[in-house]
Amino acid sequence: MPSNHGYRSIAAGIERSLADGGALPFDSVPRIASHFGVSYATGWRAVEILRHKGMVISVRGRGIAATHRNENQSPAFSSPADRLCNAVRGEVLSGVYKSGKPFPKIRHFMGSHSVSAPTVTRAFLRLADAGLAHKQRNRWIAGPRPALKHASARMASQLLPAAVALYGSTPAWTFGFADPFVNTFFSSFSSELLGRGIILSPCLREQDWQKGLALPAGRDEVIGHIRSLGDRYLGTITMSVDPGPDDLAGWFDALLRFDKPVIYFDQADKGAGLTRRRFAGSQHYYRVHQDECSGITAALDECARNGHRRIAIHGSALDKGWTPRRTRAFVDLAARRSLPIHVFSDPQLEPWWDFTDRFAMYTFVSKAAEKSGIDDPFRAGNPESLRRFRNLLIEQASLLVSLLLDSKATVLACLNDRMAREYYFWLKALGIQVPADMSMLSFDNIPEASMFPISTIDWGFERLGYLAAHILIDDVPVKTDMHGNIPGECRMADRGSIGKPGDGAKAAKILRR
Repeated sequence: MPSNHGYRSIAAGIERSLADGGALPFDSVPRIASHFGVSYATGWRAVEILRHKGMVISVRGRGIAATHRNENQSPAFSSPADRLCNAVRGEVLSGVYKSGKPFPKIRHFMGSHSVSAPTVTRAFLRLADAGLAHKQRNRWIAGPRPALKHASARMASQLLPAAVALYGSTPAWTFGFADPFVNTFFSSFSSELLGRGIILSPCLREQDWQKGLALPAGRDEVIGHIRSLGDRYLGTITMSVDPGPDDLAGWFDALLRFDKPVIYFDQADKGAGLTRRRFAGSQHYYRVHQDECSGITAALDECARNGHRRIAIHGSALDKGWTPRRTRAFVDLAARRSLPIHVFSDPQLEPWWDFTDRFAMYTFVSKAAEKSGIDDPFRAGNPESLRRFRNLLIEQASLLVSLLLDSKATVLACLNDRMAREYYFWLKALGIQVPADMSMLSFDNIPEASMFPISTIDWGFERLGYLAAHILIDDVPVKTDMHGNIPGECRMADRGSIGKPGDGAKAAKILRR
């Protein structure tokens, strides 16, 4: 009896099964053909549709296996080439091997996976079949072969594909380019786009009070600008500055009607409620976000590994936003550990904390040295001037002194790198050595932090920028959870400021002067 199943409807049914989190219902083309009562050729055409969408890969000719959309399912076959193919595929999708960059040589995979050269070749041929690798001369390159040559970047700007960068306001637009905290993300994001001849078109959610910039502003102008781009439009990215997540929902509803990716860079990790469920399950919505709990857990792990059990946090109520939230998360996550770490905090800051000088090198310490007649606060000078200088440091940081003495903390946790810089020079000027007498840790790993020996948490923004760009480029599949979330992968940038618990008696003696 003839079948009413066409290859497109068969592919759509299998795709729905995978999208709903189900298992791949068939492990070979013959089984698809038998189940639907169609020819082998029709079954193979259905598989080709799924393969070009990056949902399945071919395994041993007629066999198929799911890709990242169904990670929990074991492949139908498990040869050495299959296992290597799956391992490398996961690293391509997570950005370990970046699209357009060469893979290590075949000898690397032979040694790391204990396989032969022909096995490596078979694995990479399957990756190429899935659009995750291609060959240039004698080297395998991550990602599919580019459709356009690099020379296309020299085309006239009105012909280039474009992505919209949607900022809250003109100050938010300048903040996005200038602030070191988010610049790591945008540098990675924009370099990937520009390297493929894609321009980034800035727009504003609010009306532009600096009309000289001539940027599209407000809902009507932005939507009109996107329509004017036509087929060149690839999608939109915005980030969480102002307005907040509630204001963004309406924008996302409007932008998702174009059936192009809408990426929310949630650099403050405050928009967890904005998921695909909120937008009727739209597969075009993505949230790439800072994972604050993961970063704090990495910091606590490093402290615990070195034997610390008491951590002090200063200035946790600096404002009503991220600082008290980060402190509360610190306290909660520390209390859940099998060996509890006690976190002590003081919500106040000394008057000397001056944000107008946050980009200066020795803000507070240099000012105190100047008042005390000291040229170099870190070299021995006139004993009387040095004593007056150190007393001034302790007087004007009385709240921090009290916190450290009362808590008997062996680690001073700084809520960001700028605060860490101040505290590091304050301890150093007093003669308290880091980490011999007091360990320190910080957050953000902004570029200027690399100048100072302070261990800090990197939020993984460079990787998030890369993944966000390739959502728009659409050359390799980007893995998300079922809600469209892509969390940052946090790591400790170890610069040697966390050691074993130091000599608390020495630090206490200095601070009691």
